[in-house]
Amino acid sequence: MRNNKFTLLVIGVLVLFVSASIFTVSVMASSPVKSNKQPEKSDSYNGVTFTIDNYEKEGNNLKINYTVTSESKLEEGTAKQPFLDRPSFYVEQKFLNTNFSEKITKVNNYKYTGYISLNLGDVEKDYSKLRIKINRISNQVGDWNLSLDY
Repeated sequence: MRNNKFTLLVIGVLVLFVSASIFTVSVMASSPVKSNKQPEKSDSYNGVTFTIDNYEKEGNNLKINYTVTSESKLEEGTAKQPFLDRPSFYVEQKFLNTNFSEKITKVNNYKYTGYISLNLGDVEKDYSKLRIKINRISNQVGDWNLSLDY
């Protein structure tokens, strides 16, 4: 009799554990994070290439993962001159006045990886094309333009 109660208790605990695991997986699967593994998009200017690797969108927040490669040595950003100096963002040809943050990691003197995180704010949900314009990357002045369907 004692073994039967113990066996029932163990089975009950296992059923609860499995049920909780299934619920957790289903909640995670329905998360509103949109991730894109789209083909890389690149623009090169004067030997420096800016590549959008992929992006993640959650609500109004957009995180763009990128890689920068160069034929010549790139300088790390400083407080006076950030690695990406004031990139501009446009939605449907309209300038998007928004704050953004970035994180950059040096792979070597010729390659950096990082991300730009921005809030799309009041951008209408119907719009899905973001254009990025960059005039300076590290110590290189240029003209990099990329579009992203998000």
